[in-house]
Amino acid sequence: MAKLVILSVTGVFDEVFSVRVEIKEDYKLSVLAVDRGKLPPAPHLSAQLRHWSQTYKYAIASLPTLDLKPRPTFTHKGDADEAFRQATGDLIKRLNEWLNYSEFRPVELALRHHLKENEEVRILLETDNLDLRKLPWQEWKLLRDIPLAEIVLSSPKFKGVKPIGYSVSKSKAKILVILGDEAKIDSEAGEIKRLAQTRNAEVKWLQQPQPEELDEPLWKERWDIIFYAGHGVTTEEGKIGKIKINARDWLTVSDIRHHLQKAIDNGLRLAIFNACDGLGLAYQLAAGEDLHLPQIIVMRDLLPVAVAPRFLKFFLEAFTQKKSLYASVGEARRRLKILEKDFPGASWLPIICQNGAETPLSWQELQPLPACPYRGLQAFREVDKELFFGRDRLISELAKKVRTSPLVAVIGASGSGKSSLVFAGLIPQLRTEENYLIASMRPGKRPFNALAEALLGWQDGGESSSQTIREQGAKLKESKQALQEAIASALQNNVGWVEPSENQQSQNVEPGETQHHKHQVGWVEPSDETQHSQTVKPSETQQNQTVEPGETQQPQRHLGLILTKLAEFPIRLYGGDG
Repeated sequence: MAKLVILSVTGVFDEVFSVRVEIKEDYKLSVLAVDRGKLPPAPHLSAQLRHWSQTYKYAIASLPTLDLKPRPTFTHKGDADEAFRQATGDLIKRLNEWLNYSEFRPVELALRHHLKENEEVRILLETDNLDLRKLPWQEWKLLRDIPLAEIVLSSPKFKGVKPIGYSVSKSKAKILVILGDEAKIDSEAGEIKRLAQTRNAEVKWLQQPQPEELDEPLWKERWDIIFYAGHGVTTEEGKIGKIKINARDWLTVSDIRHHLQKAIDNGLRLAIFNACDGLGLAYQLAAGEDLHLPQIIVMRDLLPVAVAPRFLKFFLEAFTQKKSLYASVGEARRRLKILEKDFPGASWLPIICQNGAETPLSWQELQPLPACPYRGLQAFREVDKELFFGRDRLISELAKKVRTSPLVAVIGASGSGKSSLVFAGLIPQLRTEENYLIASMRPGKRPFNALAEALLGWQDGGESSSQTIREQGAKLKESKQALQEAIASALQNNVGWVEPSENQQSQNVEPGETQHHKHQVGWVEPSDETQHSQTVKPSETQQNQTVEPGETQQPQRHLGLILTKLAEFPIRLYGGDG
């Protein structure tokens, strides 16, 4: 059973932090545990975080990144890499020493008691403290024992969003892609294009747009996901984020707040920013601008250009294969680990920012709703065959009777499933046996016209004019021969029936060979008043008959009729000339 943990941490590094933990069954209201604790002042931890950030900038100084700030450089890259590795180890050590504080122990014990190694866990870290949000919480020793846990950021101030006029009925996921200044189109766009081609997604591209070009897409259209790639930066103590949408224009969330609110009202659920230093964007899209976007994925620091498409690839591969949003980001982070020889710290960059009142988005939610398996009072049709269960024995018995009997009656009370058995059970079974022609009819007030329309449908796909149907119906009513001629004409004109040529009819069969006739025709006529099925096929004896040398064998046809009838009404069969 998945779990949800809300870990609220309030305070500043020069003072004691207050901690509250709440553990729930995920997607349920039931609370399993609530506990409280404290964390000590830790100015040394804040200082170590700043030192790590500086050495990170040195370590990636030679790499192109999606920011525009000047960065310091080491004389020797090897020295920068070593300094970064040392700073990384020191930061992890200090973080875990801080979390090992005695007054925080009740919180950790509650987590260890209720969280299991083999269950998925969402841990929402509720804090507005920028340094707390930058810490590598994924390196907490506790999480080594809960490998399926993913810790994400959440604002203490949140509220649910209710899309206006949004309908879950859709044909595919809708994604708006904004490629900003210097975004690598080939690498960034490639993964999205593959997504559109293989995963049932509709994508709209805006390449280095002017601000006014964002108007209609954000205001008038509905999007499930917005993806941005390009330069980004956070300013004003982590509370303002900027993106550079073209060579000249920088935008903050405030600049397009009303348009983003409209997009959320229209159903926007997730924004992904493949850009540097995205915590300011995440803050504004959540509580900062009172937008409360359900989910946001950003990068915590400078993002090397080469890492951006790798993260997107790893994330989309997992997310579109029905893994949860949290598990998908966690898997992408772990896969980035292999790149850290060339791109130090890559696995620390991606982070989810979650609206605490919303449930995580899944790819399945963005796909068309499956067909309802319940037909109510309506009969199952042939197109519903995948939803028709529990009648395998009856289908098998009915198919055997159709193969051997010219007339098969299916009789039962109204609503007992006669039509469903024939249409969703028998007919799909017959089609697997090849060369059946199948037509259906309801006799109605003009049964001969209905019969004519069914037979003509074999030849013209149901496009006969009303006049043609009436004329053929009149012939069927006047003459028995007309029925035989209509069936023969249908067989000759239907691509599924191959009338043997004279050469084939007189073809000799070698001694001991078996000649098989695969020409089969079925005619099904459903109605709660009457349903019929005709099949033209070789008998079992004829199918396996051994032909002597020099003999010829003529193809044999079997015409069968399936009739369904309400048990409440008697069946009267008329023969002779009457």
